Amino acid sequence: MNNFLKSSLSLITIVCLVFFSSCKEDPELPDNLVEFESNQLGINADESELTIKISLSREVSEAASLAVQFEGTGVSYGADFSIDPAASGNSISIPLAIGDTEASFILNKTEGALFDGDEKIVFTIVSAPESLVLGEKAQLTLSFAEIV
Repeated sequence: MNNFLKSSLSLITIVCLVFFSSCKEDPELPDNLVEFESNQLGINADESELTIKISLSREVSEAASLAVQFEGTGVSYGADFSIDPAASGNSISIPLAIGDTEASFILNKTEGALFDGDEKIVFTIVSAPESLVLGEKAQLTLSFAEIV
């Protein structure tokens, strides 16, 4: 009986150890980075619109939005260019849906606007949901000239 008790206790101990060691938490995923695809872009004289993409390192797990601010030099919103989705002041709200791995907005040149080639707009991602972390390319400079 003593051997039976020892073997039963040993078996129970082993089962408990296996059970509790298998209940580890899931490993933490690396940060989900959000950033522009590039630090610099150019829009040629013959182009009327440009899609500006924002990359995410993996899928978004909750619907949210990104806030992007912009500041133009030599150009003004409404007179020389427009943005879709429309800006409010100098800020754009870009929606993110569950499962998205990228977001984008479109810059449209105003028909008839003249550009010398030294105009630029600096876009900056200023806020993102807590589940996202701003990457190294959180700022983009768009030049109204071809980037060589």
